[in-house]
Amino acid sequence: MEALGVEVVLFSDAPDETVAHSWAKGAQQRTEYLAHGSVASTFATLPKLPWRKLQKGRGGVEHWRSVTQAAPAARQLAQSCKAQGVTHVHVASCGPMALVAALAHHLYGLSYSLQLDQALSDVGVGQRFKWATAAFGTVASQALHDELSLLLGAGIPEVVAVMPLGVDTDYLRREWPYSLPEQGKPLRLVASAALAADKGHEALLQAVLQLQTRGISVNLEILGEDAEGGSGFRTELERQVADLGLIGTVFIPGALSEDTLRDRLCSAHVYVMPSPAQVTETAILEAMSCGCPVVAVECPTANQLIVNGRDGILVGAEDTVAFGAALEYLASDPERAAKVGQAGRQRVLDAFDVTQSARFVALQAGLELPSQTEQPAPQDVLDAVLETNPLTHAE
Repeated sequence: MEALGVEVVLFSDAPDETVAHSWAKGAQQRTEYLAHGSVASTFATLPKLPWRKLQKGRGGVEHWRSVTQAAPAARQLAQSCKAQGVTHVHVASCGPMALVAALAHHLYGLSYSLQLDQALSDVGVGQRFKWATAAFGTVASQALHDELSLLLGAGIPEVVAVMPLGVDTDYLRREWPYSLPEQGKPLRLVASAALAADKGHEALLQAVLQLQTRGISVNLEILGEDAEGGSGFRTELERQVADLGLIGTVFIPGALSEDTLRDRLCSAHVYVMPSPAQVTETAILEAMSCGCPVVAVECPTANQLIVNGRDGILVGAEDTVAFGAALEYLASDPERAAKVGQAGRQRVLDAFDVTQSARFVALQAGLELPSQTEQPAPQDVLDAVLETNPLTHAE
């Protein structure tokens, strides 16, 4: 957004202390955190809420608890936007902050839009209310658009674009040509996702064993951390690695900064996504942008991003034999692997650069983007990007 000449104001519900990126501290320092408010503030806001419309959303006790918590934050958001000249809020999720923005619209007329990048079941209740007055929305895949359309019916906003967030292709690029390992050197695999039981790590470990039985030396790095900061599923995954005799072959370094992640992706020979539950468009696009060949399981998200055999390899879910075979297919032909990586990079450049999604949001929000020779937009056309803690998406 800022590269397009838009001044950006950041709001969030709470700082995320688990983020390892180098920009995190700076972003937190410039973010305004929306407090739940005092008891007096809550009771002052409650009588003004659109109770009849909220009742249509149902959701039980969980829904009403979320509403009472969000009401004071909605008041703070609207007041802050008015004071700073913010004309539109783009909510980067459909979780609690989407409810805050929707309430701010009903109470104070604030314009907002929503972004859906995961299943509706993962982002909390009250989706009909959240979407009912959104100016527009973006969804990461056609499958999510279909899911949203089924839920909202005629209540879906007129403009809901299928548009992955995209990645910064200028930053995520390799500085040296891709090559497979020299004779006798291990094939370097990289996977990245939160460490959790449903992320397919066990299947990936089995694929590593399969490659070893085929005489292929391999190292695997599983990047990411569990929700408990290392005391949760990580311990179970480390036990599995030990039981399978893969200590020294499989490494779990934890959450990494964006610079380190980029270096890992550029140094990897293959990026792997072993489970539909693990697949996120951003993770795949980051690897493709770095020119790293991708092997992923078939699912709506991966199918949207990858043309099988051209800019990545897709295999059936839970088919560890096919997954291992796909890895061997790339490892056996350096020219083929390089072409797949190059095609993946070109695919991202053509369709998934983050500038495209940023421009779409800015124009839909009614902002006039300056040309390259003009000065940045004035204060009265600020755009607010509402960031949320990824651990608090579900209400």
